[in-house]
Amino acid sequence: MGKLGTLKKTNLYEQAIDSLLNYIIVNGLTEGDKLPAEHQLKDIFGISRNTLREALKSLQLLGIIETKQHSGIVVKDFSISDLTKFVPYSLRVEDKKLRSLCEAREWMEQGLLPVIVERRTDEDLAKLADIIAAIDRGIEDGSEIAELDFQFHQAMVECCNNTFINNVNTILRDFFTLYVREKQASTKPDSYMNKSHRITNNDHRLILQYITERNLPLLQKIHKKHLNALALQITQIGAE
Repeated sequence: MGKLGTLKKTNLYEQAIDSLLNYIIVNGLTEGDKLPAEHQLKDIFGISRNTLREALKSLQLLGIIETKQHSGIVVKDFSISDLTKFVPYSLRVEDKKLRSLCEAREWMEQGLLPVIVERRTDEDLAKLADIIAAIDRGIEDGSEIAELDFQFHQAMVECCNNTFINNVNTILRDFFTLYVREKQASTKPDSYMNKSHRITNNDHRLILQYITERNLPLLQKIHKKHLNALALQITQIGAE
C-alpha cells in the first residue's frame, strides 16, 4: 500500500478526513476492501485516537465507509445520491440561496441542450411523452404533479447518457423536490394552480417537439422561458 506523511498540527479534524479519503484513493481501495485498524491509522497520520474517530464517524455518516463486526473498517459502495440525505437540513438553513440554486439549474440544463438534441433516442422521446401525459392526467384528477415535473427535467438530462451529469442533476433535483415539499403550504387557489400546471405542461410539449425536431434555437428559447417561470413560482413559494 502507498504511504502518506503525517498530518500537520493544525485543523487536524479536517485534515484527517482528507487524508483518509486520499488513503482510499492512493491505495485503490474499493467496495468491501478493509482499511487498517484504528491504532495503525493513528500512527500513519500521527494524530490522536479521538481526532481519528471523529473523522471516521464523518466518513461513515457520508456513506463512504462502515464498521463491520469481525471485519473492521470497510469501504462502502459510495453513491453521489448518498449526499442527498443531508438536503432537508441544508434547505432549512439555506433558503436565502434558493435563487442561486435556480440559476445553477438553468445554467446546467441550458448548457446541456445541444447534447440533448444530438444524443436523444426514440426511447428518450417516448419517456418524455409519457411524463407529459401523466401530468395531464394529474391535472384532471387533482393529484400531486410536482414530482412529475422534476421527472420530466430528469428525463431531459438523461438524454445525454452521461452518468456524472445524471448524478449532479440528481442532487439539484432533490434540493428542489424537498424544498417544494417543505414549503408547499401555498395559499394559491386550485384554479390558479391548475392554470399554472397547464401552462407548464404546454411548455413541456414544445420542449419535446423541438428536441424531436432537433431544433436547437427554438428549444433554447422555450427552455429559458420555461425555467424562468418555474424559478419565479418556486421563489414565490419560499416567500409565502
